Amino acid sequence: MRILGGFILLALSHVAGAHAAVARCPGTLSPTVAVPPRLPAMLHNEYAGSAEVAFLVAPSGAVSQPAILSLELHPVGHAGTQPKGYREALLDTVSRWRFPAQAGVCRKQVTITLGQATAGSR
Repeated sequence: MRILGGFILLALSHVAGAHAAVARCPGTLSPTVAVPPRLPAMLHNEYAGSAEVAFLVAPSGAVSQPAILSLELHPVGHAGTQPKGYREALLDTVSRWRFPAQAGVCRKQVTITLGQATAGSR
């Protein structure tokens, strides 16, 4: 189990390093298609919070290599079990976003608010 944890940490640091080597997207770059998260519909799996997600935007406007930098969730209306499916739903959502075509690859980081119908970016 310890080896697996080290491998996951190494994989995440590799993705973060790849993102750092690419220029940051202009602050005005907004998605032309922003699919809202399809959160899992499971009994007692209702959470609110926010996530910081980083990804690359290709010249075509497609998103690649989404990675969750932080995820802060708290249970809504129940004592709380472990949230299930939220990470996967966030990564799937961001991977389906589209941005305007541009000259080259850039990296973008967004804050997604869960439990409300808003998503912001930085």
